[in-house]
Amino acid sequence: SSMPTDELRFRSQATWSPKAKWALSGNARYRDAENDELDWSQWERNTTGFGANLWYAASPEYQFTLGIDSQKQETDAVAIVPVMDG
Repeated sequence: SSMPTDELRFRSQATWSPKAKWALSGNARYRDAENDELDWSQWERNTTGFGANLWYAASPEYQFTLGIDSQKQETDAVAIVPVMDG
């Protein structure tokens, strides 16, 4: 099954706003999941993500946001592809 039996998650976010017109935010995510109750193999998935956002208020009518997010995911599982010739 591709459903984890054990899972560890971590998520954090912080925002720094030294002035009323702009702010900088960052976030980090981590997930480690596995299923070791399978009869014939193990299933593991590790996910790591980072992000940053910049917010700027040029005026009460105009606000701008710039952001970037990155995610890396690795899955370790046995896959069997049936070959049919018929």
